Amino acid sequence: DNQALVQVRWLMASNTSVVLTPVTATYSNRIDEITVVGDALPVGGGGSSSDFSNENVKISPNPTADWLTVDVTSTKAETVYLQLLDTNGRTVFEWYLLDTATRHQKQLDLSAYTEGVYFLLVKSADKATMHKVVKIK
Repeated sequence: DNQALVQVRWLMASNTSVVLTPVTATYSNRIDEITVVGDALPVGGGGSSSDFSNENVKISPNPTADWLTVDVTSTKAETVYLQLLDTNGRTVFEWYLLDTATRHQKQLDLSAYTEGVYFLLVKSADKATMHKVVKIK
């Protein structure tokens, strides 16, 4: 039996773009990487209420040359995880905003990063969203 449980992670260049889904795969060769090009799928499947909405996560200015402000509002005090990824899906930097408030605001200094496209994952225990961030000179 050549079946195994794998976890699939999709990173794409639109507003919401992370899907972590356990799937059963049948394979005869080892798969090291899968690249998918196309429209993003929202976290939680189909834009469910478990996703952060655009009203809950505000990112500005975008594009930015140096500072990026991330403002996250939630209905309850919860820890929020921010992860900045490059276009290859590698973590550039990550932050944890602790569960002391329903509103978190973080200023990110991107001045040292090269220009290009990055992805900012905003995640709590039960919600997540991905935003495209453009770094300019």
